Amino acid sequence: MVRSESRNPLSDHLVSNMDGPRPSAKYQPVHVEQECLCSPHEFKNKDAANTPVTEIYQKGRVPLVRIVEGSVELLSYKHSKDEDSLFVAISHVQSDGLGNSYSDSLPMCQSSRLQHLANSALPNHSQVPFWIYTACIPRTRAGNTIALEKLGYIFRGAKAVLALII
Repeated sequence: MVRSESRNPLSDHLVSNMDGPRPSAKYQPVHVEQECLCSPHEFKNKDAANTPVTEIYQKGRVPLVRIVEGSVELLSYKHSKDEDSLFVAISHVQSDGLGNSYSDSLPMCQSSRLQHLANSALPNHSQVPFWIYTACIPRTRAGNTIALEKLGYIFRGAKAVLALII
């Protein structure tokens, strides 16, 4: 990979503001319905240097999430010329209820909603895996750096991209 001397201000901001809440912006996920009391699902990306998500990136692969019968599955994806990519990349504004400055977690109702949206984007398939920042970008410096370098690859490789504004 050829690196440019110019820095990416967005990447610098994301890397410099991990490992804890961002002082200028504190995002908390919201439930799909205001009266919902479901539990959050912790993706466990932040505590150890080599979380499962970081290990997937270190192997040159991309982590994906799939919700099956109320359980969250972490999958590993690598594009192959011989097969069609079958995942949805989801872009969202953190302040609109899908970001979380405090942990890598989302309420289960949001995770299920995201699975429904991914399935709707590719209606000829069921249980379509998806990539989303909160679940698939580690909060550790090493994992975060690798993941941010792969953003273009992730969004170009997705079968569909959803841009959500809640």
